[in-house]
Formats: sequence, C-alpha cells, structure tokens
Amino acid sequence: MYPDSYRLKPEAYNMSQLPLDRLMRELAAFLGTPLAFEHGIYRLTVPLPMGRRQEVSASVRPDEEGRQIIAFVSTVGEARRSVDPWGLLRSNGNYIYCRVALLGTMVAVIASQLLHTAQPEEVLLMLREVAQAADHLERQMFLGDHY
Repeated sequence: MYPDSYRLKPEAYNMSQLPLDRLMRELAAFLGTPLAFEHGIYRLTVPLPMGRRQEVSASVRPDEEGRQIIAFVSTVGEARRSVDPWGLLRSNGNYIYCRVALLGTMVAVIASQLLHTAQPEEVLLMLREVAQAADHLERQMFLGDHY
C-alpha cells in the first residue's frame, strides 16, 4: 500500500454519478441505442457485427480505498456442468480490458475503470469488448443468445 500522501482523499473525487450519466448518454447516442437506468444501473444494448447485439450494464461502486469504479457487466449464462471452466479461464487471455467471471451462479464478462480517469474512447473500447466477448461466449459455450 502507498502512504496517505500518495493517495487522493475520497472527498477529492467528484462522488456524484453525473460523470457516468453523461458518459453513458454520450455512448448510447454514439452507438445509436437506447439507454435505460434503474436502481443505479445503466443498461444499453451494444450493436455488434452481423446485426448482433449484446446488453451491457454499467454502475459505479467504491473500491476498498473509496475511489469510484465504473463496472461494466454482460451476463452470458447459467454456470452448469456442461460449461468448461478451463475454457472460460483460457478465454481471459484473449482480452485487453475484460475478463470472464462467475457472479453467483451466472457466468458474466466484466470490466472495470476508475471513474476519475475514464476517457470516452477507452470506455467505448471497453464496452465493445465486453459485449463482443459475452456474445462470443454465449454462442460458443452456451449454444445460443440468452442475454
């Protein structure tokens, strides 16, 4: 851990979700997709090649140090015996921003970014990678488009 002098205090951050709101609205407009917001979670459907789409959620949560983190999540499917866990772990080596994770009993693709340093271009790349990875895993390991 770093000494306190190397860390910004939580009150130095803009703790409101307004930066995420503006960012998500800009991304939805750029992608030409509707944006939904409910219970602190933004949802948008990311257009993919060949007319495919994938829903991705975004929310802000604090990390252990109190910094605001944007979390992007796209659900892939229910974990079951027929899903190869080693294949899921191997797939994590294919991505730049995202990773495959188990959230409860659901397999999901997730990515995180500091809200304070989020840049629209990088967030767009992250969002698209999450959507493409989730769509690919759905078709490859879950044999269908469920989410």
